[in-house]
Amino acid sequence: QEGKTEKNWTFFSDGKPNEKIKSVYTISPHVIFEMNGKDFVEQHSIEWAHGWKYGELRGGTSPIKYKDHYLSFFHSSLAISNGRQYFMGAYMFEKEAPYKPIAISETPIIAGEIVPFEIPRLSNKIFVVFPGGVVEEKNSFKVFFGFNDYQCRMVDVTKKYLTTNLKAI
Repeated sequence: QEGKTEKNWTFFSDGKPNEKIKSVYTISPHVIFEMNGKDFVEQHSIEWAHGWKYGELRGGTSPIKYKDHYLSFFHSSLAISNGRQYFMGAYMFEKEAPYKPIAISETPIIAGEIVPFEIPRLSNKIFVVFPGGVVEEKNSFKVFFGFNDYQCRMVDVTKKYLTTNLKAI
């Protein structure tokens, strides 16, 4: 869109021969774009009631295959009295088109924390967690995230915890 900053796209591929790269353009509605040459074309758009109470669902990790679905960790944020607090959650969607969302975190996995104001960073009024990468381990997912615009961190999300935190749509 003209004049709009484009960000938070999360790219994925089934890995099939000659398959086009796809992207989750927005999580809610769940809009999937597909690369067509040097352009992206909207392929699917699904409205869904997710019940997430911690702000607008926005991008994060590229979706990875988990069990028989895709899994992605996202961020959201809410205004608070002294600034803005960010949250991280997870959601799953079907592995085949139209890629319908099937589950979402009931509560945040982690949230941005207040840090000493003496630490130099972009703003002392935002408390950020921004997931950017995920690696599946035997019993967990290592999620790598930006923290308060001054550190990179990792959280180990166990599969057991994720299973209890995800609620079906």
